[in-house]
Amino acid sequence: MQNIAVLGGGPAGAFAGELLAGAGFFVTIVDEKLAWEKPCGGGLTAKALQHYPFLASSDVPKRFVDRIVLVASNGARAWMRLRQPLAIYSRQVLNGLLLDRARRSGANVVQDRVIGAERQGSFWQFRGKKDNYGADFCVVATGARNPLRQMGTELSPADAYVALGYFVPRLQEHIEIQFLRQLEGYIWVFPRTDHLSV
Repeated sequence: MQNIAVLGGGPAGAFAGELLAGAGFFVTIVDEKLAWEKPCGGGLTAKALQHYPFLASSDVPKRFVDRIVLVASNGARAWMRLRQPLAIYSRQVLNGLLLDRARRSGANVVQDRVIGAERQGSFWQFRGKKDNYGADFCVVATGARNPLRQMGTELSPADAYVALGYFVPRLQEHIEIQFLRQLEGYIWVFPRTDHLSV
C-alpha cells in the first residue's frame, strides 16, 4: 500500500485525507494546530452544500443565512436575498468535522509542524518539530502562511494580503460586507451561532 503524507489539516488537507484514505491509501495528515479558529468568515456557499451534503446535514453547530447587505464607502446599502442560504461555520468546528471524517476513513492525524521536506529518489522525507515522516506521495495543503507552500507555487509575499479577525459578542440575521474609503479590500461581518465573525 502506498503512503501519502498530507501536509496541512485545514479543510483542503482534511478532505483530501478523507478521500485518499477512503480509496485505500495509507494516509498521514500532519498539521501543527489541527482544528483552530482563524480570521475567516466561515461561509459555505449553496453550491458547496449541494456538492457535499454532509456539510448541511451534520449535527455540528452552524448557521444558515439567506440575506446579505453590501455597504458602499459612501454609506449606500444594497440588500440581497439569496435563493439558497449559506451555511456559516466556526473554522474550528468545520475543521473538527472534516478531521473526524478523515480519521473515520482511516487517515492517521498527527499534530506537528513540518519544517522541511526533501525528495530522496522516489520517496519524500519530512522534518517536523516533533518527529520525522516519510511518504511515497505528498499533498501540500498548508495554506498561504507556511513556507512549504513554495513546493507547489511561485507566489511571493507581494501576492499576499493581511487578514484580521475579531469575534464580536453580538447576533444578527444577515451577512454584511463593507467597503471603506481608502482601504483596498473589505470588512466582512458573518453571523455565527453565538457571535459575529468580523
